[in-house]
Amino acid sequence: MIFSWFRKQTSVSPQEDGSLKDLYSRFPDYSALTPEDEDQFDDLLTQLFIDYFGRVSTLRRHEVLASWNYDFPKAILEWVVSQADTDIATAQMIYWRMEPESVRDYEVEEDLPIVETVEQRIGQGFYQDNGWAYDPRNDNGCNEVKSNTDSTPEDFYPPELLKARTGRHIEGIQTNNAIPEELYPAFARLVKALGLDFYLE
Repeated sequence: MIFSWFRKQTSVSPQEDGSLKDLYSRFPDYSALTPEDEDQFDDLLTQLFIDYFGRVSTLRRHEVLASWNYDFPKAILEWVVSQADTDIATAQMIYWRMEPESVRDYEVEEDLPIVETVEQRIGQGFYQDNGWAYDPRNDNGCNEVKSNTDSTPEDFYPPELLKARTGRHIEGIQTNNAIPEELYPAFARLVKALGLDFYLE
């Protein structure tokens, strides 16, 4: 089943423009789906979030990802860390919350591309730097570096990944099952069409 996904040419922040809530109240059209299409859920959720993240500001992207559900399809995060407009603090936060040591130790196939992409690009000036704070040794009180390192972290991780970034602290937003408010109408339509109503409980 093919869905027509369209993009605006400029990013739109829901904090500045209420149009996204209106957009997702009617788009995408999932009326052709049935519970027999349940196996498409991960792909459709990935498409929905990529569409959303492609429209919103990088600030909103960071706010949503700060409250992320890491059980969601990893292809979403793979897309995020592959975008040059993603902030460096966002990429760093995703990296450490992915628990990179476990990803490598257990060779988690769906997680490795995310970890490796950030490792390769974070020291190359690939990501934007908007001056947002992130400290991997104090991520909401958790020392992610210590949790992911048995010995000297400098021997395993690029310096940019270990750096404590100072600046504006960006809080995660309040979400409904990790879905931002403006995207929730589309998510609800999707899970209802597939007979996955338990996601709404």
